[in-house]
Amino acid sequence: MAAKKSDKRKEAPSGVEEPVPAYGASDPLTFEKVWLMFQETSKQFRETDRKFLETDRKFLETDRKFQETDKKFQETDKKIEALERSIRESRNKNDQDFERSRKEEEKRRKEMDRRLEESARQRDLAIQKLSSLFTSQWGKLIEAIIKPSCLKLFKERGIDVWKTYTNVLIEGKEREAEFDVVLANGTEVVIVEVKTTMVPADIDEFLEKLEKIRIFFPEYHDKQVFGAIAAIKYDRSSDRYAYKKGLYVLANSGEDIVRIANKENFVPRAF
Repeated sequence: MAAKKSDKRKEAPSGVEEPVPAYGASDPLTFEKVWLMFQETSKQFRETDRKFLETDRKFLETDRKFQETDKKFQETDKKIEALERSIRESRNKNDQDFERSRKEEEKRRKEMDRRLEESARQRDLAIQKLSSLFTSQWGKLIEAIIKPSCLKLFKERGIDVWKTYTNVLIEGKEREAEFDVVLANGTEVVIVEVKTTMVPADIDEFLEKLEKIRIFFPEYHDKQVFGAIAAIKYDRSSDRYAYKKGLYVLANSGEDIVRIANKENFVPRAF
């Protein structure tokens, strides 16, 4: 008898799975199975449509955000333009303010220069008036000194002067000096120093010139030379200082009359 075929399938080697038959390979297709497949496919299509819709929604959202961003950029551009315009306007205003301030300062400077010039002119006029007054007073003093009455005063003191020289200028090597008034005769000379305001330093300087009188006037080598001072004002007791130094002191006694302030017994210093 032929051996009966075994219904049992050969077992697969250890560790190897038997392949699964394809869908419906073993079972016949039925309407229910086909319908189930269509439902599954329709579900997948709906899910795919949902995902597409979600993707479109995201794209729309992204586009909206892009539009909002673009709008913000436009607003930022407007703000930047507004800021730049404000800066330009501020710069223009500053330039205008600076130019206006410069013109005002220039105007003030010119006005100040004008005032300074006017002040200088007024000062010069005042100096001229003072100079005129000084010259006038000086002239009056010199005139009073060289009057015959002044010569008479020295004659009364035993000095018979009769020659008068004014503004005597000595120039030359070691012989530069100026003497306001020189009263002289054949044997005696009176040198008079004249100041509007006399101070002790003026007297010291005058005494130094008298010490060198024979250098300035060699022709007076055999003459007796006396010194005298005259001033409108004697400051710091300069008249008393001159008196002690042996000088004659001439003073105005009023009404353009000059007098010798020294006492009658005064002994002058001879140079």
